[in-house]
Amino acid sequence: MKTLRFSVVQKLNEQRQQRIYGALHKGAKNGHDAVGWLSDERQRLRFDKLTAGLELDGKKILDFGCGLGAFCGYLQDNACEVEYVGIDLLDSYLKKAKQSYPNAKFLKASVLDLNEEFDYVFSSGVYAFCSKELFFEYVKKSLSISKTAYHFNMLVDASTRGYFKFSKSELLSFLEKLGVEYWHESGYLDNDVTVWLSK
Repeated sequence: MKTLRFSVVQKLNEQRQQRIYGALHKGAKNGHDAVGWLSDERQRLRFDKLTAGLELDGKKILDFGCGLGAFCGYLQDNACEVEYVGIDLLDSYLKKAKQSYPNAKFLKASVLDLNEEFDYVFSSGVYAFCSKELFFEYVKKSLSISKTAYHFNMLVDASTRGYFKFSKSELLSFLEKLGVEYWHESGYLDNDVTVWLSK
């Protein structure tokens, strides 16, 4: 059950993220700029790490923090036939995603408000401007609504002003406390880590 304090933290942080990503989208020259990635190639590499070795055909997946729906496009490009649901907080992202991928389902929602179950939950870059308290709850919730696993990537030890300040050692300590099987990989991009949490 959410406390009043946590509800305030959640609301303020999500409003902050809407302002940041809204500004990115408004000033973007292309899709990866609109969601804060440096290039399409780096975005695809992160998707490669999230899905490595998985057989996703026929699976129901949630893309938490879907942005413009690039992960949906990535799955289509790789001939993955999935039941895709994308959620985000930004109306302009969702409008564009629906236009680009009319056969997918996109919703304005916080993962904390979902009760529906998915085979897999994925999120790419969603924690860049998160608060620590909200990060912990997002991860726990994403894991709880996944039947098989929750896979995410995030920046650690970020030095850029405004980014979520979280060290790799803090991340590993948190993962240990979750009490589930996990795997992580780093070194493929500066300060980026991919985590798989299995049920």
